[in-house]
Amino acid sequence: MLGIRVISVKGGGMPPRSPLRCGTLLWRRFREGRWYSRAAEACVPRNVDENFDEDRLKLWTRRLRHWSRLGILPITRRRDETGSHRLYRREDIYLASVLLRLAGPGLPHNVIKLISDDLQRETTRDGRLFEFWRNAQAHANLTDDGREYFLLMWIVDEGTQVWTAGGTLRAADETLQWQDFYPGDEPTMMLSLTNIFRELSL
Repeated sequence: MLGIRVISVKGGGMPPRSPLRCGTLLWRRFREGRWYSRAAEACVPRNVDENFDEDRLKLWTRRLRHWSRLGILPITRRRDETGSHRLYRREDIYLASVLLRLAGPGLPHNVIKLISDDLQRETTRDGRLFEFWRNAQAHANLTDDGREYFLLMWIVDEGTQVWTAGGTLRAADETLQWQDFYPGDEPTMMLSLTNIFRELSL
């Protein structure tokens, strides 16, 4: 168990709400029902034999379908002569991989939606997490350099507001650095984006 020492904290407060801005990224197309299982399969962890837990895959598939109905995940559909298709960006899979982990401890849907909305907004080109999010994705494909990217989430006001921030853990001296984050006395969650993104099958 690492003894994490926080060495830099900057900023604080909550951001104003702003409209969602979607970047221009590559799209793939699947039949409506097939997208959920393919997305869950891309996110579900695998063991050393590249096998995954079938029960977890089924649970995550149902969860993604339910979240799309609730508006937690972005939805873009297109109809043609072959039927209805679900269009998704690679970015949607990165987002889903984080949200699926958060659902494990039992976070309510309203909090997961707040986190989803915040990440969709702040990881776009004009968002404060854009560079961090892209670096975390790129770092997941590199050899281990002693760093690990973490997403920190501060849940405040009885789960009615969230604030997300990025942090980097340096294994050499076991220090965690982050910006624009001060949890105070409210619940805080932390996820390793490095580990989650490395497990994706894209």
